[in-house]
Amino acid sequence: MSYYFWRSSLLLLILSTIACSDTSYQWRLIDITGYRPALSLTMQSTKHPHTVTATDFINKVVVLNFGFTHCRDVCPIGLHQLKQVLAQVKHPDLVVLFVSVDPKRDTLDKLRQYTQAFDDNIIGLTHDMASVRALANRYKASVDVGDSDETGHYDIAHDQTMTVFDREGKARLLIRPDHSTDEIVSDLQRLLQL
Repeated sequence: MSYYFWRSSLLLLILSTIACSDTSYQWRLIDITGYRPALSLTMQSTKHPHTVTATDFINKVVVLNFGFTHCRDVCPIGLHQLKQVLAQVKHPDLVVLFVSVDPKRDTLDKLRQYTQAFDDNIIGLTHDMASVRALANRYKASVDVGDSDETGHYDIAHDQTMTVFDREGKARLLIRPDHSTDEIVSDLQRLLQL
């Protein structure tokens, strides 16, 4: 009888340690668990022949990034950093989604060429502007389309943060532009283990 008591106690101790391990981890990125809604989207994809939804990314850790192909500064910098992250993490369950905030100019072909220039694993997404704005608003990402000049050129100001979702589609982390590649890699590897 004593053998079963000790065996049960040891099992309980192991399970308690495992259960508490997630709460003891100190995230390097911003923990937004419970502060933003679960992943929800319906978009056209550069990687899939059909319209994709959040269910296409269940059991994946997803990094949601907003940008556009005519962006001259923050988008290339952010995508280059994500390229470095993907190269270090090397996990099939890590997905990077790049949502175009400029569907007028960013066709699927143009978006595919742009994202693949950084990494073949970055998935470009687009839809009509109303859908893009709704998605951006859902995740508190600002998008401001400027007025066109006489040549038809316009600029777009957009949020530079990225939202990370866990395997269940819950918003878990926020990546700011000042987070280092090492910080992002560390937290994504941890999230992939959960």
